[in-house]
Amino acid sequence: MNEIGKKLKEMRVGKNIDIDTVAKATNISAKTILKNEQGYYTPELRLVFQLSRYYQASLIDIYGANVLKKKLNTAFWVYLIAFLFFNFILLTLDVFDICCFAIAFVSSLNAILLNMHIRKEYKIPNPIQHYLGNLFNICIYALLGLLLMFSIIYVFYNYLMIHPYLTIILTILFIAVVIFDLNMYYRKVASD
Repeated sequence: MNEIGKKLKEMRVGKNIDIDTVAKATNISAKTILKNEQGYYTPELRLVFQLSRYYQASLIDIYGANVLKKKLNTAFWVYLIAFLFFNFILLTLDVFDICCFAIAFVSSLNAILLNMHIRKEYKIPNPIQHYLGNLFNICIYALLGLLLMFSIIYVFYNYLMIHPYLTIILTILFIAVVIFDLNMYYRKVASD
């Protein structure tokens, strides 16, 4: 049994809650909770975060401060590299691949927002903030945002010339999905 699964089981048993109750309250399947508690899986950060909220426990209590910081820092670099890779791929896609890209982008956006939320809640700076300061961190995020914005504008402008109506429809759908996703995320954070 892994340590995280063991701690999650101790929290659930300590609060005298059965797996089905936890599954219904968190929208995580009972089978997934059981397999994680038994050590068959190493729980994802997202799952542990949800369960820690339900058990009213701290992620630091579950992981330990150093392990949590290491997990968040690893995720930060993975997301940063993935973001740059997404920008490169975006410039090489055709119109129909944009839909697949949008789905991958929105799921990555969820992971990035969760990482940022945990960092803010536990006051853990990302590696850029830690080593170079907050101002440089803001500049990096602004440059990455501009890079993404210009990449999207470039791609959609090119496709607008080829397939104008399809591009307008896809743009509206993409914006609607991102707004819906952000809205759901912030509602969930506010309710927690």
